[in-house]
Amino acid sequence: MNLQSSNGILVPMEWLKRGILALALLTMPGCITWISGNDANLDDSQFRAARNADEVTISFRYSNVDYSAMEQDKTIEQRYAPQLQRYMQPGMDALVSRGVFKKVEFVGINRAESGNHLEVLQEEITGAWTITNAVIAGLTLNWIPTYTNPDHRFVVNYYEDGELRKQYEYIFSFHSLNWNLFLPFWLIASNQDSNDSMYATLLLYVARDLIQDKVI
Repeated sequence: MNLQSSNGILVPMEWLKRGILALALLTMPGCITWISGNDANLDDSQFRAARNADEVTISFRYSNVDYSAMEQDKTIEQRYAPQLQRYMQPGMDALVSRGVFKKVEFVGINRAESGNHLEVLQEEITGAWTITNAVIAGLTLNWIPTYTNPDHRFVVNYYEDGELRKQYEYIFSFHSLNWNLFLPFWLIASNQDSNDSMYATLLLYVARDLIQDKVI
């Protein structure tokens, strides 16, 4: 099938498809990402089964987000909760695979008042450098190399039957080198991989420290 162009020249449909594909590839963002912070080796010797619990629940929320609408209308939280659980899932799986808990359950934005519970609060700290580079990347469609490194601050509270037993704080830097020519690297290891690594490492740090402090 051919298309008639404005100057009367026939353009094969296949050429048009290739042109659209090329445009899409040229405008796809490419980036190389990694995390750093709270650097410490994690090995199996640091983990064991919790002595006072087989199960733990987890809640998660951003420190700077107003959740009042969700608390008033549970249907909003039900739509939002799967994405929050997606963030927590790598860490939840890590707690089970390391043998710390037999079952880990995500319960939403509000902490459970009974049982053993981990409340995860996250805050993103973005400096002037990261903001400037993010603006440049947006304005140039990522054709100028940029580098961003926002910090992610986590406060994790451990509760037993509603009583706060321990609080920990961790900071991770999320590094991102952005340039369209980095697309092959992004296809091999996307920023989701670094995101998953950050949350998995976070909850493993929490488990390690709870065990070290003889809380569990």
